[in-house]
Amino acid sequence: MAVVLATILLAAPFGQAWAVHHADDATVDLFVELGPRPSLVVAHVSGVDGFLESVPLIETAPGVYGGNWELPRTENYRVRFGALFGDGSEEVSDAVSLVDLGVPLSVFVSGTGTTLADVQTAKPPRRWGWGLVAAVTGLGAIGLVTVARRRDLPDD
Repeated sequence: MAVVLATILLAAPFGQAWAVHHADDATVDLFVELGPRPSLVVAHVSGVDGFLESVPLIETAPGVYGGNWELPRTENYRVRFGALFGDGSEEVSDAVSLVDLGVPLSVFVSGTGTTLADVQTAKPPRRWGWGLVAAVTGLGAIGLVTVARRRDLPDD
């Protein structure tokens, strides 16, 4: 069962906005209230690597527009709601994160307890295997050179 954990109030002409996360299929329902009747409503979703996708929203209740979006990866994406009106004017909201819209922070946090600082300060793994291969190869080469020299020496 999905529960709305938070809503955020956006600047006019938008009203409240919220999201509902569905853990069973890794999707998010995005919703926004809009006072004037628009011709088109979308949610522009972007990740840390820039623009990602525009999600079309349909009227789910009077003045409420929503749509479903599948999370490509567990990242706290940024969302800008956009509306196009019959007179050709367009409005775009400020960017808000999925956490701002009510998606639980636990969706984006690894259960391993590993932080970015842990990853950055971790010691690189030891490469003993490659060192051993190099040493054996070097000794083998020395042995071959020694044997080759002995064969080239004249018999006394």
